[in-house]
Amino acid sequence: MAVIKSERALFTKLFLMIENEKDMEKLLGEIFSPVEIDRAVQRLSTTKALLNGESYRMIEKRLGTSTYVIHRVKRSIVGSKSGIIRKLLISLGKLNH
Repeated sequence: MAVIKSERALFTKLFLMIENEKDMEKLLGEIFSPVEIDRAVQRLSTTKALLNGESYRMIEKRLGTSTYVIHRVKRSIVGSKSGIIRKLLISLGKLNH
């Protein structure tokens, strides 16, 4: 696990070097499997829905996200000190408030 922790900074730096969506999609495709990308996208959609005030039931029905995942995402949002995902979604015009 120590090796993984030491590589975390490199992982972050790789993403910071990307300058456009096409290259980002290429990088994501080289690092993650399609299933892993789909799961991350579903978590982002769930995050956006929660921040827009949707209920667990509505999210589960609309996105097919399990209540377990919805709860974990909500815990991450509530536990976040930076609120960076909210800030980024607001700057992209993807939040209702």
